[in-house]
Amino acid sequence: MLKRYPIRVVKYFLSLVVLFIVLFGIMLAANWSSWEMLSTVWKTDRLWVLLLVFIGIPLAYPFFGYTARGVRGNLTDKREVIERVLAMSGYHITESYPDKIVAHARGIKKVFLRFEDRIEISAEGNHFVRVDGPRREVVKIESRIRAFMNT
Repeated sequence: MLKRYPIRVVKYFLSLVVLFIVLFGIMLAANWSSWEMLSTVWKTDRLWVLLLVFIGIPLAYPFFGYTARGVRGNLTDKREVIERVLAMSGYHITESYPDKIVAHARGIKKVFLRFEDRIEISAEGNHFVRVDGPRREVVKIESRIRAFMNT
C-alpha cells in the first residue's frame, strides 16, 4: 500500500484539479459565475480552504480508498465462481496462480479508477479468501463472491 501511496496522492490531486476546472468551466459557460468570482477566491481566505481541500483529500484518500476483505471459502474449490464474478464485475484475469488471482479492469472503468484497478484475490489458509484493491470494487466483488458461494 505505501509504495503506491505517492502515486495515488498525485492521481487524486490531479483528479481534483480536473474536476475544479470542469465545474468552473460549466459555471462560466452557463453564466452562473464570472471571472470576478474566481478572483475573489484568490483574494480572500477561501484560497486557504481550497488549498486545504486540494492537499488534504489526496493525502488522506489513499488510506480510505483501498482495502482488503475476506470471504470464507477455498480458492481452489471456488475458483470458477471467483473468475465468473470477476468477469461480471468488468475485470479480466492477468495473472493466475494456484493460490492467487490478479485481475484488472476493462475499458472505461480503468480510467474512472485512475488506472488503480488491480484486484488481487489470494488464499489465506484452506478456508479463507482475501480480496485486495479499491474499496468500492472490493466490496462489490466480495458481496458477489459471498452470494455465489452460498448458492
